Amino acid sequence: MKNYLLDTGALFLILTKQTPQKWKRYLTEIKSQVKRLILIEPIIAELAYHLIKRGLDKTELQTKLIQIKYKSKIISLEDKYSIKAAYYRKNLPYNLSLVDRYILAIAKETRAKIITTDHKIKLAARKEGIKVDYLPIQK
Repeated sequence: MKNYLLDTGALFLILTKQTPQKWKRYLTEIKSQVKRLILIEPIIAELAYHLIKRGLDKTELQTKLIQIKYKSKIISLEDKYSIKAAYYRKNLPYNLSLVDRYILAIAKETRAKIITTDHKIKLAARKEGIKVDYLPIQK
């Protein structure tokens, strides 16, 4: 089964019912289990923070997180991912966050396509030969 790895911005748009038309196909494929969503706990933590900032209470937040985890595969942060993330820190010029470097490392290992709202992730993924779909957030 092919995998998608969505960054925090992409997940936020989906959970707040702002899914761009361009990405609705990905959501349909995940829901119908044609493709699998890969998650890591640091993305979930960032997502929770942004949802709390938006005013969600604890019960609403737990419901949203259950929705996103339901058809997902949670990947543990093993040493091989940490080493690859460290490699990206040293060798990529994009000043990526730790979470973003883990996204790249796990996408590379699992051959997942990254769905992102972050231009730096897009650039780094392309440099590393990782499939990526980028959509900037409209302000």
